[in-house]
Amino acid sequence: MVADYAIELLQSLESREEERFFARALSLPLAAKQGWFEAVDTLLSIGIDPLAQDGAGRTALGYCAEYGQFAHEVCAEIILSYGKASDPLKCASWSTDDGCTPLLLAIDQGHEEMVRILLKNGCPVNEQGGLAFSPLGDLSPLGDAITKGLEGIVRQLIDAGAELRPDHIDAAKDGNSPGIKQLIFGYLRLLVHEYPDSWMEQMPDVIKHGDFKAVKLLLHRGAKYSFKNIVLAVRKGQPEVRGLFLELVHNYVAEFPNHTKEWLLKLAEEDDRDTLQALLDHGASAVWDGA
Repeated sequence: MVADYAIELLQSLESREEERFFARALSLPLAAKQGWFEAVDTLLSIGIDPLAQDGAGRTALGYCAEYGQFAHEVCAEIILSYGKASDPLKCASWSTDDGCTPLLLAIDQGHEEMVRILLKNGCPVNEQGGLAFSPLGDLSPLGDAITKGLEGIVRQLIDAGAELRPDHIDAAKDGNSPGIKQLIFGYLRLLVHEYPDSWMEQMPDVIKHGDFKAVKLLLHRGAKYSFKNIVLAVRKGQPEVRGLFLELVHNYVAEFPNHTKEWLLKLAEEDDRDTLQALLDHGASAVWDGA
């Protein structure tokens, strides 16, 4: 019955040529917003563009992602069954719905099942939204889910291969969810183990943002450490990370005494007494004359 009403509405609006485009643009988003899945299916079957926008620039899929009730989940599955709707999800940008991707809309509202539907149908897991929504390009699905404490969605995004960034690790470390923190640090260790070469160059980020196990794993996989990294660990690392690098000072001093002394002089010039003393206490005193 709802489907019949939608068709009648469409036909009445299209009775005048000048309203044809307006009718096509409004009908599908309206039906999806209301959760009228029978109407959505019917409208799509007669050729309505699955990405049609209403007067506010919103799409049917955008409304489904935002509202996220069972009827909207059904609507989303129907919309995504049409190839023309799923293809743009795989593009690098999303210009409709104020630049907010369906995935970000679903996460923003905490709709876990809708996230599953979107990921299953090819929604890019690292999509950050258009410039209208995220002008600095710094909002990501994983970061948003971590910040909002959505552990189930964080798990889904990790399983889908989301990119892990330093700000994600910091958000998990500073957040109030032990479960999310465990997931993120476990994911970091997994990535370091599976893709060590790509993480070798990111050793400073792992030192500053990672945990003891991730750093130790990188070192065991052959990551080269420098005195710069030792200093960074002493200054910024977690206590266990700090201790791990302080244990390396003695060997570094023996192998690179001149370079060590240059760093000690630099620390003295910067008046970084705490870092300098920690290094001296762990073997750097062998090349330090107090100058």
